[in-house]
Amino acid sequence: MHFASFTAKRPLMKHIYLFIFILGLSPAAVGDVSVGTYSAFWTGLPVGKVTITNDQSGGEYRFTMTLQSGGILGSNSFTTTFSATGALRGNPLHPYIGKFSDIRRGVSRSETIRYGSGRPTFESTPTYNIPPEFQFDLDRTRGTLDPASALFSLLYAASTYDCNKNFNVYDGFSLYSAAITDEGTKEVRTDFYRGPAKRCRLKVTAIAGKAAVDGTGNIPDMVVNVGELRAGAPAMPVSGALFVNGNRAGLRLDAFTVR
Repeated sequence: MHFASFTAKRPLMKHIYLFIFILGLSPAAVGDVSVGTYSAFWTGLPVGKVTITNDQSGGEYRFTMTLQSGGILGSNSFTTTFSATGALRGNPLHPYIGKFSDIRRGVSRSETIRYGSGRPTFESTPTYNIPPEFQFDLDRTRGTLDPASALFSLLYAASTYDCNKNFNVYDGFSLYSAAITDEGTKEVRTDFYRGPAKRCRLKVTAIAGKAAVDGTGNIPDMVVNVGELRAGAPAMPVSGALFVNGNRAGLRLDAFTVR
């Protein structure tokens, strides 16, 4: 959940993680549970697997995504999970809780953001004490989304063809502005989908906190194409791209089910 600290020493991995995170989300029709399995690639080489479970029922969203390293990252073994729960109302959506956990070489850590009537609260295990130079007025976090809820909201907007959105994101350490813009439709051809897809471009910029101060919040623009894989089924990302210094990150949908 903490974009900057999670990848501060891994600038290449920061972009891979964020791209997987954003392209992996799958807005589901109300009452459906959507499950997708993806292969992730960097410059054409495999870097791991992604599994997403997305449940929307009773006017709420319940989202979980797990990243499992593999391929060229096999020696850097990790399992990372993002999750969020909230209400499908408001603009932006109304989150209840956002969580992040990471297990790397036997060492685990977790982060949680909880939302209530006031500003959100943040806790981490192990505890992370934010240095004074990274602190900012936490009243600015009111009305924000946790990263999982924010990115879910972006793909949810794309699936409803309402791509022009602006809001702030809080990860417990930094504050970001997020903007998604409409880039029309694109004809996409993949093993799982052939037809028109909604294209949206996402831009995220650190505006306060650690990522804004130490420069780790510079995230390249990301483009995703969202289409309907099955008539009446939840819309899913069908393709997308992120380019870092001329290198391309991509995600391939290997399996898709609706239950």
